[in-house]
Amino acid sequence: MPSRVEREREVYDHGALRRDAYNRVLHHAQYLWEIEKIELVTKVIGSAKAKRILELGSNNWFKWFEQNGVFLGDLHCINISEAELEKGRSRSALAAFNHPTFHLMDAHELAFPDDHFDVVYGGSILHHLDLERALKEVNRTLKNGGRIVFVEPLDINPVAKLVRLLTPFARTADEVPFTRKQLGLLSAVFDVEFHMQQLLSVPVGVLSGLVADKPDNWMTRSAYRLDRLLVRLPWMGYLSRRVIIIGSSMK
Repeated sequence: MPSRVEREREVYDHGALRRDAYNRVLHHAQYLWEIEKIELVTKVIGSAKAKRILELGSNNWFKWFEQNGVFLGDLHCINISEAELEKGRSRSALAAFNHPTFHLMDAHELAFPDDHFDVVYGGSILHHLDLERALKEVNRTLKNGGRIVFVEPLDINPVAKLVRLLTPFARTADEVPFTRKQLGLLSAVFDVEFHMQQLLSVPVGVLSGLVADKPDNWMTRSAYRLDRLLVRLPWMGYLSRRVIIIGSSMK
């Protein structure tokens, strides 16, 4: 059997994932939350005054920072897929603010020295990995007090689970959305806080996508405002569709 890393590389090198339909279904559900996510992520990384930053992945730097005019400085991006790295390089050639250094590298075995980075971040990446191995490497390469920022899907929201069930072509065989177990592993390694997103926004957003043209409408705004109250309740927050993980190294 090919290893987990080899299977993931094969999928991305051949462009086998088809996420367009999945993203269309959830576009209205996540629209307002995406704005909040960008504000939170850029605030955290900006406050860290980071000189050297690592992205696990090679494309979120463009969507999160470049398109929002945020300069990251000495940015390094890794990916196991040469095809994904080429996408990043193509974007970098046209970028106005950020020109990362790209590395073909496995996140389970980071080829960087200890205490090297001020920030390590990624979007929808940790749930593709052997989490314990990956977190060990992230912590090793982070400086003392270095920050982490990750955005990951949760495996508890019933409507999100149904959407995933109906769109198997949009994910790899080895990815595992987070449960309390994975969140516990993060808490054991880092001093973390979890920002839950998209609870009632998921079913309301799916409905909005069927009846409304624009994702910013009275339905999605109402669900967003209610969710911002509900996700503060621990027993409700875990029903969210995704989580923003913000933390610091505890060396």
